[in-house]
Amino acid sequence: MKTFNIEKIKQELSKLTDLDHLKKEADRLSQEFRNINFSQLTDPAQRQIKLLEKKYDELTQLIQNLQKQIDGEIEQLSKSFQKSRKDVNSHLKRVKKVAEQQKKKLRKAVKKKLKSKKKKAKKKTTTKKKKTSKKKKTTQKKASKKKTSTTKAKSTKKAKTTKKGD
Repeated sequence: MKTFNIEKIKQELSKLTDLDHLKKEADRLSQEFRNINFSQLTDPAQRQIKLLEKKYDELTQLIQNLQKQIDGEIEQLSKSFQKSRKDVNSHLKRVKKVAEQQKKKLRKAVKKKLKSKKKKAKKKTTTKKKKTSKKKKTTQKKASKKKTSTTKAKSTKKAKTTKKGD
C-alpha cells in the first residue's frame, strides 16, 4: 500500500489555492494585453509581449498539470481509504460472528451448569424429603401395628364370647 504524506498534500493544496489566484491574475493581464494595440509597439516591445504570452501559456499548462496530479493523488487516497474501510468492515463482521458464536457457547455452558446445579439441589431436597417422609411412615406403621394387635385382641375376645353363648 502506498503511503501518502499529508503535509505534502496540504502544501500542494495551498499552492493550488495560490495558483487559482495566480490564474485569475494571469487572465486579467491577458485581457489587458489583448486591449493593447500591437501595431503601435516597437519590435523589442512586441518580442517582450510574445515572451510574456509564452510564459503565460507555460504557467497555465503547469497549473493544469498540478491540478491533474493532485486530482490523481486525491483519487488514490479515496480509493485506499475505501479499500481500508471495506477491509475493516469485513474484519469487524468476522469478529462479530466469532463473538456471537462464543456468546452462544457460553450461554449453553451456563444453562447446562445451572441445570446441573438445579438437579443436584433438587436431588438433595428430595433425598431430605424422603428421609423425613420415611421417618413419618415408620412411626405410622408402628402405630398401625399397635392398632392391629389391639383390634386382634378385641376380635378374639368377641369370638370367645360368641362361642360361649352358643
